[in-house]
Amino acid sequence: MEQKKLFSGIERRRYRRVKANFVVVYTVLKPLESLISAPERENSVVMLDLSEGGMALLTNQNIPRLATLLLKFILIDFHAEKNKRIKTIKSLGEVRYTRFEKGGYRLGLSFTQIDEEDRSAIVNFVNLN
Repeated sequence: MEQKKLFSGIERRRYRRVKANFVVVYTVLKPLESLISAPERENSVVMLDLSEGGMALLTNQNIPRLATLLLKFILIDFHAEKNKRIKTIKSLGEVRYTRFEKGGYRLGLSFTQIDEEDRSAIVNFVNLN
């Protein structure tokens, strides 16, 4: 019996990502079933990586694929100009995958709505780190 190839070696992501360690505050907006597993209005979690297109988070809640989250975090970029080093980012994101890892659930999110100025700050952060 032939085994399925789990990883083809081809990178499917559109954007370069970098490791990041920021606190992200999220609120589950939909679907309703997700509110049962994440009932608190706001939840604080750790960001694992960041790209122009999205991020990965580590949470203790199993949030299903396609759930919509309101995301807020403070981007600190010591490589940016002095008046642009700290930026509050707000966006909407969609859960693309949920995977259990030791210590919690890894969520992969793609940005579905983000201000162009915020996206630009993320691009600069990723390119300089």
